[in-house]
Amino acid sequence: EFNSFHVIWKDRYFQTYKEPFNPYSATFKKAFEHLQKKIQAQEHFKYGADELIDFKCDYSKCNPPIGLDSVKDDALLHVIYKYDYHSPITSVYWEINSAFMVPYARTVDIKGAYLPKIFQTQTVTASGENFPPEQLSYMCDMKQLKRIQDSMYSTLVPSKTPMKNICHEIINNGHLASLTDEGTEQKLYFNKDNIDELTLDNTKLTIINQIKQIYHLDMHKHMGYPLQLHHICAILLFHKGLRYKEFMFDQIAFKYNKWKYLDLYLHEAISILHKHEKREASDIEVYGGLNKVKFDIEKETKLGYFATHLYTSDDFQIAEDHKGQLGCILRFHPSMRRDSNIVSCDVSWIFSNTSTREILFSRSFMAFSADKKIDEKQRAFNIKIESEDEYTQTILLTSATHNQFIQSIDQINNILDYPTDFNLIYLALKVAEENINKAISVLSLFEKWKMEDANKEKYEQQMNEFVKRRCCNHEVNLFYMFLFEQGYLKEQTALQASILSTVIDGLPFVNKDKDKLFETLRPLPSPLYPSQCISFNQEILICGNYLDNECYSYHTIKRKYKRICLYPSNVELNGHCVMKLMDNNNSHGITLLSFGGSPKHTLMMKYVSVWDNDVIDVKNESHLNKWIPFTDNNNNPILIGRDEDNYCGARALISGSDNNLLFITYHPKNISVFDLHTFQYIKHGTLPIGSVDQIKYHCFVSKPTHGLSKKKKDKKLYEMMLFCKNTGLTIEYNEDHNLFQFYCVWVCTTIRPFYSYGFVCVDDTIWFFGGSNEDKTISKVIYKYSMLSGEWMKFEQTLPVQLDGRAVALSKNEYIHFIGGYNRGEAVSTHTKTRIEKWKTERTQNKREWIKKEKEMKRMEENEKEKKEIEEINKELKAMNTPDFKKLKKINEISQVIKHWVRLLLVKMGWIGEFESIIARYILRKHLQQSKRLGSCFAHAQSVTFSPDGSKIVSFSEDTTITILDVKLRKEIKKLKGHSNTINDVQFSHDGDMIVTCSDDKTIILWNMKSCEEKKKLKGHTDYVTSAQFSPDGKTIVSASFDKTIRIWDSISGKELNKFERKEAITHVQFSPDGQQIVAALNEAIEFWNLQTCELIQRTAINARKIKFSPDGRYVLSISKTISIWDAKSGKKIKTLMGHSDVIMDVQFLSDSDTIVSCSDDETVRLWSAELGIEIQNTELKIKTDHQLETYVVTAVAISPDGNTVATIGFLFAFKKPKKLFSKCYNVQKCLVLIMFFFSFYCVDTKQEL
Repeated sequence: EFNSFHVIWKDRYFQTYKEPFNPYSATFKKAFEHLQKKIQAQEHFKYGADELIDFKCDYSKCNPPIGLDSVKDDALLHVIYKYDYHSPITSVYWEINSAFMVPYARTVDIKGAYLPKIFQTQTVTASGENFPPEQLSYMCDMKQLKRIQDSMYSTLVPSKTPMKNICHEIINNGHLASLTDEGTEQKLYFNKDNIDELTLDNTKLTIINQIKQIYHLDMHKHMGYPLQLHHICAILLFHKGLRYKEFMFDQIAFKYNKWKYLDLYLHEAISILHKHEKREASDIEVYGGLNKVKFDIEKETKLGYFATHLYTSDDFQIAEDHKGQLGCILRFHPSMRRDSNIVSCDVSWIFSNTSTREILFSRSFMAFSADKKIDEKQRAFNIKIESEDEYTQTILLTSATHNQFIQSIDQINNILDYPTDFNLIYLALKVAEENINKAISVLSLFEKWKMEDANKEKYEQQMNEFVKRRCCNHEVNLFYMFLFEQGYLKEQTALQASILSTVIDGLPFVNKDKDKLFETLRPLPSPLYPSQCISFNQEILICGNYLDNECYSYHTIKRKYKRICLYPSNVELNGHCVMKLMDNNNSHGITLLSFGGSPKHTLMMKYVSVWDNDVIDVKNESHLNKWIPFTDNNNNPILIGRDEDNYCGARALISGSDNNLLFITYHPKNISVFDLHTFQYIKHGTLPIGSVDQIKYHCFVSKPTHGLSKKKKDKKLYEMMLFCKNTGLTIEYNEDHNLFQFYCVWVCTTIRPFYSYGFVCVDDTIWFFGGSNEDKTISKVIYKYSMLSGEWMKFEQTLPVQLDGRAVALSKNEYIHFIGGYNRGEAVSTHTKTRIEKWKTERTQNKREWIKKEKEMKRMEENEKEKKEIEEINKELKAMNTPDFKKLKKINEISQVIKHWVRLLLVKMGWIGEFESIIARYILRKHLQQSKRLGSCFAHAQSVTFSPDGSKIVSFSEDTTITILDVKLRKEIKKLKGHSNTINDVQFSHDGDMIVTCSDDKTIILWNMKSCEEKKKLKGHTDYVTSAQFSPDGKTIVSASFDKTIRIWDSISGKELNKFERKEAITHVQFSPDGQQIVAALNEAIEFWNLQTCELIQRTAINARKIKFSPDGRYVLSISKTISIWDAKSGKKIKTLMGHSDVIMDVQFLSDSDTIVSCSDDETVRLWSAELGIEIQNTELKIKTDHQLETYVVTAVAISPDGNTVATIGFLFAFKKPKKLFSKCYNVQKCLVLIMFFFSFYCVDTKQEL
């Protein structure tokens, strides 16, 4: 605003300044020099950036407009507007662009090794609360944000001491403890209405001492002490967790007024350090982990900004730890650190307790103006979901500039025939105003200019000047010298332009951008969906699509397309299929077969390369490179497909001893074999899939022949695989007998909803790309299935874009090409590729967890399926006893067994292996039979335990004695006395040399088994000791007590090593087989503990009397009236076994870690299968007296080491298996064959129909 005495101006943050200029005496040059000094001083004071790079006015944006002839150094200011209607008082708008940077000497190399060696993880990301998805807001009410920011900064009440502002705000918000040491809070006088009354007493506000120490650090001194005390205070408060959760919640909810000083000073601090870092050389990625946060957005890129300040780290594991089991990982591309619109800094040097690099990103401060384009530009980053499963999202953040130019850069890079820096292409695009052809022209001219020796020498002479000014990219520096000489730069030197691009704006691309997984190639000549592609030498042949009948060849070396031909006009390509036929007579080309679709067609093409016209003159060979009718040996047209066949979306492959068999799989569940020599169908079949399942646009491939046995090769057996949604099949074809055999293949759960995926075979694996489901949801996920091992793997990386119906082609077993597709209702002309070698990486923790989870799902599904089949067979066989096949005489019994076999064979269409396991389980399952009665000394025993060698049993009774029994002789060897009250537990050491007992007398006694004498008495518990057990290595003992403690003891010295204090009594405790965990039964819960870290893994509320680990350590059992099976690693319940009608007294695992033995007050001993979750056998215990059989209550059970004997109170039981059905049959399959033969013979003899 011009008047007689001053000029009013605003900076980029819209703060107002007045300058004492007299427009009638101040010249244009004098005013600009004064303004430049003022702004330079301001930049130095605020940010330490005092090295001037650029300072100029954009006269084209002046309002009211001015004539350039009036802008002269010696012209008076008032002369410029003296003809304006409102002169001499005139409101004007001038836009002055300035650029300053921190001198090289005061900058910090962020790659420098200044981190301390002490490591202690601090909070890097959000806490474990369930943050709303707006935490990284990419959707924003801009009007609301403007209103808040305007009101916030207009209400800032400046104080002479900014430290008072921030400290007063913190105390006012109830967080005085963040500023003081414990115990000093009440000694501070505080007036919430008056900031200046707050006394900055470092004896009370002890954070001031820490701030001063950081201020005087060598790193801060090197930078010239740019941070003020209130800036350091803001960083400390944010880092040390100033109720980090509350602060972030408030910011996400736009409650910036509550923390306006902390918010402002934190932003200023980050901005200052941002300018002091050599970010232009940074190529590191940083990560953030957000626990229980998942973003509900489309997987396409979204413009975004930070709604709150955010901590990140260059250590991926820290982000993974903070993410926890459920949440998201934020992956920050290096462009996020380089971009001038995204303010971030490394604060690791401030803290002495970290050895990882911590990067702090400021929330996005928006400078609003009337220009909406400027506002949009400030939304400075893009966010997209890279990968996702039910537990983890991986979110990629890139600068908006990176995302804006990357596709054009990829395209140019693929056109150029020499390697080029991506940043160079980016700058060329800016010079060419994003015109690709112009950019290529500029780069070509530069490449020639660069090769001239004189130009190289010229740069070498000036190179040090560029480096001193932080211009570290020599290609970029050379490019600006070229642009300057060619006249592209206006009012700038090459050095100025390079500084502005490299340091001020930031170059967005790094070397790893060129080495990314997916490379964008030259677009297709026209949109394509869906199509069929065939690889041939260095070419990919693209054979028409639904929208266009044109066929093209793409040359993978030349990276160009050439037209081949056009399908006949009467052919509609809708789900057609193209195959490569064997043609030994054509050494320069291939023969293609195109058939199917809707309506059906059958054509062939003899193709020779359109790129090698010097080999064969295609114009003179009229039958080449065109689609012609497919004919038999007599030249009669052949149409593959019957009238009733629906070949739309069919898939086919060629196999057979002479590559003459065309296998076609098609909707809804059909498979046919067409002989290409006889031109006839030789077989039609139905695929054994579910009644509601159908196939279309599925995966159908040949299985590798190197996996076939010699026997199968000799018998002309050919294997194929088919996948569609939840259907997975191995199809075996016997060429000699013209028979199919089908085998079920397990399909991973996450791919089951999808079909229409792209697929290729790489060696012995099938790769699946994307796909769509019935709801038109399109997937970006990539899977790999091994045809030899049957293992699935899900890649963490995903496809770059969501496309349906894309064609996928494998080129030279080195690259996979993705061609065309369908996106948002339109066909696209996208063509990308990926190098297979880049996917051969080590399995990450996420991959291993996914594979483990899928294997568990597979196991559970197979068990459930097997369980149902066993239950069904048992139900129908309940009327008959376990079959003795030597004595089977009744036709109805024979018929019943055969009915099961035939039914299962029909249903499974040949799944012999699964049927074998069912019959084997039924016939060969274990039977518990009472063997011997123990001596009378066990009549009142409370517990029984086998010695490790199985020769002895130890027991305790109500009379406080311990009894040792010889198993073979069934005689008492010794009685041990030492406890003064009821005994609660007795256990052998693993070498059998000692036993440990515990009692209500609050003691634990170690006994020497050889001398049968007390070895040591352990004292420390203050109440009943309920349980005691040796560790697997025998070095320690764990005990539990009603005194609410679990204690660990040294078994040699008897000293207490550790103690876990709980809030309730503990009834039982046990070591895991590997000694790494203990599990404890409390009054109202069971707890899993990690002994290495002494941390509680899981606590689950449940009433349990005892617990027991399985021998393999996978399971834990707990008992009440039911048996609960728990996963030992996670502490989560897997199954509940129900059957006992009263309280279960004891439970044990057999050595197979599957069979469970339990005893109960219901007077039964039962066998269970942990895997299947079913009861195997129920045995009622009875005592034979002179008059009758009486039932017997059992309170304890033990298993012999060999697993063949069960000891209970008073009895020994032996496990018995049925005798072999046939003395020379040791294989179940042979046994079944003999049984079937016996049945057939018997039925023929009795003339019964089956």
